[in-house]
Parts: sequence; structure tokens; C-alpha cells
Amino acid sequence: MTGPRAAVASLLLLSGASAQDFPWQNASLPPVERVSLLLDAMTLDEKLTLLHGNSSANPIYTGFIPGNARLGIPPIVMNDGPQGYRDSSNWGFTTAWPSTLAIGATWSKDLARQYGDAMGAEYVTKGANVQLGPGERIDV
Repeated sequence: MTGPRAAVASLLLLSGASAQDFPWQNASLPPVERVSLLLDAMTLDEKLTLLHGNSSANPIYTGFIPGNARLGIPPIVMNDGPQGYRDSSNWGFTTAWPSTLAIGATWSKDLARQYGDAMGAEYVTKGANVQLGPGERIDV
């Protein structure tokens, strides 16, 4: 699944709502069906909001899309930095991660997994739930 449907599928994973509250949260349904259910329930304005967000509403992050309580969609808090969390408001409080080229050069899937897990944990700890990683492509 790619494109807009993949983006909506990602939102389903971020939401803490249950399948009883929202049918698109029913994990027993195929992802394509869940996405279709959610898209059918959305207004045009709700769909458009997901496309542009509002980075000025939360300037610490690269991008911010407000949550949608009616649909059980949490806020989308994006941060980027190809080698780690970008935080211009708290200098010195971010890890400077090694280049993914260096990680790839090790040929170690285990090390690549540890790298991704550790970087992801830092992003979550600092409030982001989406990591925009230009230059990142580690398939393990």
C-alpha cells in the first residue's frame, strides 16, 4: 500500500481508540478496508487538514497536524533531521547519530535495527510520533 492510503493506515496505528469506538480500528479487518471505512467517514475539510497541517501551531516540530477527536485520530507531530532529532529550542539536548551510510557499511542488520530503535525512542521521548528522515532507508 502506498500514497494517501498508506498515510491513512499509519494514522490508524497512531490512534489509541478501539474498534468499538471506530470501525476502522478493528485490527481483524484488512488494512484496505479499514482505510476505506475511515475515508468514507471523513469530511472534505478533515481530509484537507491532513494534507497541510499547521506547523506554526507547534513551532518546536517540523510539522504539526491537529488531532481529530471525532474520528479518533491523534495529533501528528513530525520532526526531521537525517542524523537525529532536530531541536532548535534546546541546543545540546539531541543525539548526533552516525550517518546511515556508516551503519549500512557494517552490513549488520542487528546494528541497523538497534540504531533505528534507539533513534525512534529519542523521537518519541521528545514528543514526535512521525520521524521525517530524509536520506533514511534501512530495510531490516
